Amino acid sequence: MGNARESELITWLTAQAQPPRAADTVSVGIGDDMAVLRAPGGDVLMTSDMLLDGVHFDRAVDDLERIGRKSIACSLSDCAAMAVRPLAATVSVALPSGWSMEDSQHLYCGMRSVADRFA
Repeated sequence: MGNARESELITWLTAQAQPPRAADTVSVGIGDDMAVLRAPGGDVLMTSDMLLDGVHFDRAVDDLERIGRKSIACSLSDCAAMAVRPLAATVSVALPSGWSMEDSQHLYCGMRSVADRFA
């Protein structure tokens, strides 16, 4: 989805009915680098990015550690844009058939190498 179409989708989603209590819990929502959620102990900022083979990286060219580094760096960039220090990261991956434990370890090592610098 191109930037203009993404912007159009964000505008449409924002105009839809808000869930109950959304105004009480979400101070910055869709369309920003990170969502800001109000919690009893203070605000919690969350970000999520999806990187796609052939769009954000090329598995035929990029090694798994590089892909792992980029996946964490995207979220760290969102943290920098919102002037916050990261506390934790979650990762969602869709793995192709034939993916090995060694492949997973290389991907993780790339993520960890970047995350450790900001711990």
